[in-house]
Amino acid sequence: MYCPQKSKAVSIIGLLCIITGTLVIIGWVFNLPGLQTIFPQYVSMKFNTAMLFILLGIALLLTQFQINKYGSLLFILISSIVTLAGIVSLSQDVFHFNAGIDQLFITDKAAIARQYPFPGRMAANVSACFALSGLAFLGFCLKNRYVHVLAQYCLHLVTA
Repeated sequence: MYCPQKSKAVSIIGLLCIITGTLVIIGWVFNLPGLQTIFPQYVSMKFNTAMLFILLGIALLLTQFQINKYGSLLFILISSIVTLAGIVSLSQDVFHFNAGIDQLFITDKAAIARQYPFPGRMAANVSACFALSGLAFLGFCLKNRYVHVLAQYCLHLVTA
């Protein structure tokens, strides 16, 4: 696995992702609308999005420590889950079908009340960003310089 120089900023960002995702999940579990949104005037963060934020935060933290074989497998598993969830969610929007992952864990009652066609589904741009982030993390697992550069460009797209 790619082992970048250790950075406190990466660790802080990973922790912020985990904390933010955890607060949003608590908001969904206990039906606290104030915790479901980061900013009150915006649309709520969906449960699946919060879970993927937590997974990406864990993956970021794993890059900051010397990890053994099992840590590398965990990193690959987390990156694969994030990639797959992003791709499936994005393909639901592109191909207009419902895979059933949007309300797998929590029912989005607020969206049902507003007659959204697919309650609980994250936005298409968020799905694309998760798919690109997961692919980039998987690319860092390989020992090919060109794949690392391509993975870096994927992260630049997410940032843009």
